[in-house]
Amino acid sequence: MTRDQVKDIVFRTFTDVIADDEIEITEDSGIMDDLDMDSIEMQEVFSDLEEEFEVGILDSMLKRMITIGDVIDVMTELQGKAD
Repeated sequence: MTRDQVKDIVFRTFTDVIADDEIEITEDSGIMDDLDMDSIEMQEVFSDLEEEFEVGILDSMLKRMITIGDVIDVMTELQGKAD
């Protein structure tokens, strides 16, 4: 899976969970700062991503995911290991 394909899925997942048309999501968007997500929404997003990509996200990986771009990078990395 290409990074662009991963990006599309990550963007769609965040958009579905946030469900706020006013929020613009970019790769530079900070998950906590810009998207104002609470812990329940974040748990839902990461659970959905684990299911979508059929991977497990470790706590150490979560700490690296500050922006949407970071999430895309980690999910792309996990996809490479899953192939």
